[in-house]
Amino acid sequence: MIDVGLEGVHVLVTGANGGIGLPTVKLFLEQGAYVTAVYNTTSADLDSDPVITLHKSKNTCRTISLDVTSEQAVERTFTELYNEDSSNKTGGWPALSCLVVNHGIFTTPSVPIWEMTMEQFERTQRINLFGPFLLIRAFLKGYKTHLSSTISPEGNHNQILIAPPNIVIIGSTSAEFGEAGHVDYSTSKSGLTHGLVKSVKNEIVKIHPKGRINSVSPGWVKTGMAEESLKDEETRWRATATTPMKKIASPLEVAYQVLVMSSDVLSGHTTGQIVMVAGGMEGRLLNPKP
Repeated sequence: MIDVGLEGVHVLVTGANGGIGLPTVKLFLEQGAYVTAVYNTTSADLDSDPVITLHKSKNTCRTISLDVTSEQAVERTFTELYNEDSSNKTGGWPALSCLVVNHGIFTTPSVPIWEMTMEQFERTQRINLFGPFLLIRAFLKGYKTHLSSTISPEGNHNQILIAPPNIVIIGSTSAEFGEAGHVDYSTSKSGLTHGLVKSVKNEIVKIHPKGRINSVSPGWVKTGMAEESLKDEETRWRATATTPMKKIASPLEVAYQVLVMSSDVLSGHTTGQIVMVAGGMEGRLLNPKP
């Protein structure tokens, strides 16, 4: 078995109660990581999962509720995490060094831009784009402050060890090909993967020379968010029509790629990249099924 270097690494995963988030959390735990699993309004699946329950009892997993669109809440949460972990109040947790931004919304049914309300467009941007901005800003600010506190006046690091900062964004093929009827979603995801990731890769190295940020961008995935849409035969056909592998991804297939990108052992020289997990998808079909 390959040691991917995640044992003892503290990872924070947003959208942890969702279809991709839950298997991602469990994969990290299986690799020996400490996981702060973040949810918004419900933690039902996290609370009922036996793997999560086991690791909570071992004090290697904790769940917290957070409104990622609240600047005050995000700043307070990350300040508390770094302060508590660095002072060992949580039982010796390592300082946070890996952030997985997985949360997001996809509004149904489809709405063309001339019928889309400003309220819908703004809400999607607040959650899918502004939220990640707040999370990444607070994460890197907290990491930078904590890293500085571990350096002695002589320039040597104290015994508090911290892995290089690493960020993985869950993007979407919608950012690459657009999404008719969902301009709010495709705009938010494009801003993440093509604007934010490409910019932050040049900034994160100023905090740590091995700092990385990447995007894992799935196509259609069998999650609760997509379940209703995939009930439609034409939607299912369109989802695989330009995909050579002719299949819908499972949440676990996406989670494995997140794990790979989070590993400095497997992806230590990879940053600023958009890794597509979409079966080779080449684009969208505009005409109806013949």
